[in-house]
Amino acid sequence: MSSSDIEVEIVYSTAIKPAERMDADNVNKPTLDALVGVAYADDRQVRHVESTVFDRSTLNEGMVHGRVEHIGRLFYSIHPHVVLIVVYSDVRLKEMGGSSTVQQRRYEEFNRDFNSALAEAATAAAKATEDEFVPSAGVYREPSTGYFVCPRCRGENKRSLLVDGREGFRCPVCSGYFHDNSRKTSSGIAEPRRGPNSWMV
Repeated sequence: MSSSDIEVEIVYSTAIKPAERMDADNVNKPTLDALVGVAYADDRQVRHVESTVFDRSTLNEGMVHGRVEHIGRLFYSIHPHVVLIVVYSDVRLKEMGGSSTVQQRRYEEFNRDFNSALAEAATAAAKATEDEFVPSAGVYREPSTGYFVCPRCRGENKRSLLVDGREGFRCPVCSGYFHDNSRKTSSGIAEPRRGPNSWMV
């Protein structure tokens, strides 16, 4: 955008305790800098900025206002930090056909994304119900493909396929390591599962 009537609204959603997270005023500068070349050419075009810290650990203690298709991302995320950015410009709104045209476009985009998310969730749920648990390693196996699935990622509604190693499985996504007690070592005896550190690479 090339106009100078830009307003930015920032919502910083976090599950991190207050002593370890960023303050609202510290969110503004890096966010505005990151938008240069993406939303506008120079941050001097921004005439107003507003930031809010949204604490996901206290969901029942307050009220949050906003568009449903945007706010939902603040509640339902596996990431400890989420930044929601909304950029406004009356000049740009007029260039895009006005408020009603933009609202219709947002509605269609939301429905498309929502239906896609539902389809992905249904597929993941269907696969999860078919998974076979492998007790010797504490992982899951897809009967249709024979692939092994990471139990940590599966618990977060993600399907990460494990890399099969000599004595167990490694997840390339969460870096978890799962020793398989059914496998024989060089001595011919199944190696017992070690302590908590044996689960990590």
